[in-house]
Amino acid sequence: TDPMLEEVWTARWDHRTDAALIEASAFGATLEDAARASLEESLLDAGFDIERLASLLGAAVFIGLGGLSKEILDRISHQARAEPQLSKLGPALAKLLGLWRHDSLLGSRGTEALGRVIEAAFDRGMWLFEEIEGPTADADEQHIEAAMAFRDTIRFAGEKLDVSRRRATELMERRSVDSEAPPAIRGAALGFL
Repeated sequence: TDPMLEEVWTARWDHRTDAALIEASAFGATLEDAARASLEESLLDAGFDIERLASLLGAAVFIGLGGLSKEILDRISHQARAEPQLSKLGPALAKLLGLWRHDSLLGSRGTEALGRVIEAAFDRGMWLFEEIEGPTADADEQHIEAAMAFRDTIRFAGEKLDVSRRRATELMERRSVDSEAPPAIRGAALGFL
């Protein structure tokens, strides 16, 4: 016969419980309040890091915090137009595109506001991709991820958003044969094509 397995639970006070409850309540009395407070604190820490902001936007959308989502989206929109690092912009673009494409449950899918941010990030990313030089520079994985995000933006949003397939193709054709571009950029451009 098979053995009978049985669990026995005993409730007891632990001296760490009170401290943990007090610490957790600092974020709010309800789960929604605590989630909002935690995200707001993370938003302060994120500053203008577009990659972290994109992750926070995803969290706010999935939790259902519409007002906070708009605030984060506004900050990303501003940063997308001025981001100095392709290594931050590329992964952020991929995350934003994922929200725009897939979030049918909570309403981000295909929204105009998110689409405008994607357009801005795409345009800025094209410019940053053009400027990377260093024929002996090591491969930067985030630059390759950025090229994949450009490809996916055109593939999945090119007909609905103002992202120029022709501009991207011409850029990638130039970069794929540019002797001043790092080998990884040349390879990523070729892969894009």
